[in-house]
Amino acid sequence: MARLLDFEKHCWKVLFTMPYSSPQRRKWCVTTLCSGFFALSVCCSVAVAQRKQAPPLRIETSPFVTAEARTTTSGTYTEATGAKHSWMVNEQHTLLWDNTPYIPVGGKFTPRSLSTPTEATWQEDVKAITTLKERGVRDLLIWCEKSLTEIPPSTLQRLISYLDTNEFRYGLSFGNGITAPLTGTVVKPTSYRYDNREDLTAQWTIPNADSVLFYLYDVTNSKLVVENVTIPLSQPFLTVPIEPPPGVGHTVAIVYPHKVFPTKKGSLPDLWGAFDSYRDSVLMYLRQIKFGSGLRFFHDPLARSMGMEGERDYLVPDSSNFRLEFEAWLTRQYPNVEELKTAWALLGADFKNFGQMAQLLPLWANGRGLAYYQDTARKRTVSTDMSQSRWWNDFLQFRNESILYYMNTMANILKRNVANVPVVYTWTQQHPVFLNPDVEGGYDGLSVALQAGDSTNMSHKLVPAYSAIEQAKRNLWSLVTEVEGDSANAATVQTDLGMAKKAGSKGYFFGDFQPVRGVDWLQAPEAVASLIGFQSSVSNAQLAVEAPPTLTFPQFSPGMARYGIVPGTTNVLWLGKYVMGDNLDWWPSFMGYTLGRGEARTRYVVQSLRGTRKTHFQVMNPKTVFAFRADGTPVPIKVTEKATIEIVIDERPVIIIPNQQMLFPVEVAFDTVTQLRGLVQYATDLKIAGGAQAQAALQVASASYAQNNFDRAFSEARRELDELVAQTSPYIWLEGENTQRHTFTETSFDVEASQGAYLNLATTSAPSSKLPYGSVYTFDVMAEGKYNLWLAGSIPSKRISPITWYVNAEPAQPIADPRPIGSRYKGQEMGWIFLGSVHLRRGLNQRFTIRVEGPSEEKEFRFGIDALLMTTSQVAPNLVVRPLPIDIPLGQEGKIKKPKRS
Repeated sequence: MARLLDFEKHCWKVLFTMPYSSPQRRKWCVTTLCSGFFALSVCCSVAVAQRKQAPPLRIETSPFVTAEARTTTSGTYTEATGAKHSWMVNEQHTLLWDNTPYIPVGGKFTPRSLSTPTEATWQEDVKAITTLKERGVRDLLIWCEKSLTEIPPSTLQRLISYLDTNEFRYGLSFGNGITAPLTGTVVKPTSYRYDNREDLTAQWTIPNADSVLFYLYDVTNSKLVVENVTIPLSQPFLTVPIEPPPGVGHTVAIVYPHKVFPTKKGSLPDLWGAFDSYRDSVLMYLRQIKFGSGLRFFHDPLARSMGMEGERDYLVPDSSNFRLEFEAWLTRQYPNVEELKTAWALLGADFKNFGQMAQLLPLWANGRGLAYYQDTARKRTVSTDMSQSRWWNDFLQFRNESILYYMNTMANILKRNVANVPVVYTWTQQHPVFLNPDVEGGYDGLSVALQAGDSTNMSHKLVPAYSAIEQAKRNLWSLVTEVEGDSANAATVQTDLGMAKKAGSKGYFFGDFQPVRGVDWLQAPEAVASLIGFQSSVSNAQLAVEAPPTLTFPQFSPGMARYGIVPGTTNVLWLGKYVMGDNLDWWPSFMGYTLGRGEARTRYVVQSLRGTRKTHFQVMNPKTVFAFRADGTPVPIKVTEKATIEIVIDERPVIIIPNQQMLFPVEVAFDTVTQLRGLVQYATDLKIAGGAQAQAALQVASASYAQNNFDRAFSEARRELDELVAQTSPYIWLEGENTQRHTFTETSFDVEASQGAYLNLATTSAPSSKLPYGSVYTFDVMAEGKYNLWLAGSIPSKRISPITWYVNAEPAQPIADPRPIGSRYKGQEMGWIFLGSVHLRRGLNQRFTIRVEGPSEEKEFRFGIDALLMTTSQVAPNLVVRPLPIDIPLGQEGKIKKPKRS
């Protein structure tokens, strides 16, 4: 058992080397995580259905986080008068105060006296508090526009005492918190690479930078031409001469900006350099405040909605404290410098101690860039094998562990030295710092900031945040502490509150009272009335012990699963977790995933791609197989033969527990062989050479099918089907990253993308040549006709750059319909959009071009291309599911003479 627990700790360690902006490293972790979870053999925890022999109602599977595994979160708060109050967070993520559920319904309150401490502003606050009390609002989140410690203690004390006297319950936000800006070097060479042989100067637009490291690399001869040049910046524009000296081949210029990121909402401040002084000032300040009976929690004590937005995930901090902490971490991880040099692929280098090693800066990221380190202490470059170096793994693990350490440490300090009440941080993104593995102590809850009236709140924010809460080692409080945008109307309030409740939130601060900007809810009585009306629906003991039903999918093998409500249900949440599982790629018929691997409770979660299907499986013992919907409703299993069962599967997920029996649907083999037969006929009609080779594979697959070897029939037919689709082009499917040439910044990786990758443009710099950013694809057309063109990629918005497209030499066209069709994915950022229609003639090596026409409204060049589809069919695509090659009704073999193209 001890070994299993040690491996569990190792899995958490591996997890902390996976930032969401570095998917290549994520892939490296999958094997380690999955093999470890198999060794752990933790059974799935489920709630038992309320019917005889019914399968589980609540599907809850996590190898290291179950309801039994989480420890209790609790404390005792002593107010200034000496009165004591016990509190705890239960397994359903509800805060219990004095053994009574505390489910607040209120809003943010921005006291004007805290920003401008005068008698006039205090009277405005008193008037507002009186109005709130009259309207029935008693739960407030005290919102500070500046850092809490910048407010005179007497001013805050006056407010706290008044709220306590008037029986308000409140949380205290720390405002801006640490204001020291994060500084360091951004290592993102794909965004700051200049490659144009015709230009004699390189140009970049680099905001927030005070200097850059400049390198000129000879690609032809694989050597540095210019290195270790620091160029100061006084404005966000940089122009550098790049004319190579005689004898130098093709050169590429790369800069590494040293940036000073301003502290703002959603950003990460300099925790390493500023934490100690900030901690001391907070303690000195809050020890002067006497809190009364109304205090319930502290909110965001380090920074406002702390996160790793934008390039911060690629920034290597350079503060002396960061370097010292990194050095200390390295000494704990490696027994000596020689082993560290080996891990970082620096054999033979003259580094003598860990301190020197901690000064190294890599000049590559995600496998792109220069195979060198910059030795920042000795101003030199040191060569390395970047494919073998573990620098990024070590750096990311240290950085993420360190951020979480500061989050938990600040929470513990407040509870121990100021007031023992829950400490809550705002969840801002899927990131390891919001997956807390501490069993004792640390922060006690996660809150979410919503966008008013946004239908993507559920899948983009609420459910991913709830997944992080469910995976914590302790019971964490789940609540909403902010709603941005114009939410001050009754309809929006009801919709957003209902959405938050459905996603497991047990606290609702929705109003915005006396805001510096935006709508003042004190002037919107209907919205406040709607808020108070909602209060009655959550003021009951039953809600405190209720949790939303959930269906887990493996974070790295999601199949068709996406965060949000499970299709076919009204309230079951689809949660991605770091659990063991595999994709089920049964195209063209079904898709899904497994939970577990080879265990008695391994589950198959299956969805049909082609409507409702009677699906057959061969099993050894039909009586031991169970099937049910995500809401626990049993799915009938019909035994059609001694060893064959039939289950009706549609687009709603069906969970099948075969009890250590392998499952493979007969219909998948039948559909694949049928599609291959039709496509062979189609290739023959078009006189395409590949048809003869495919005919031989078809015979092998058909023979396997006749012998009931369905798994082999599928694999034989599927392999040939994929190849023949590429040769015959019944439709044209192009992967975004498989481009003939492009000027985008990089290929990014994401498990939800088609084939796990997409072509990505993300930079603030203008194009490095006279041509705009763009990408060119080549394709073959085997049959003339009118084709509909679809793009899976970035959904047009103010954050996304405008694009045009054209085929061959035709005029450029804008997007015909920017509205996404079907399901969104990749955090709701991607989906299918209709580009338009074009008449294509038969021919090889035709060109399709996408051109970025300028920056977005937010002054960034940003666009992602996941896949392109050209088809004569009128059927819109969905997610990353390829169309049927041949228009043959699935499940009906029949005689195939002249099949229609999809």
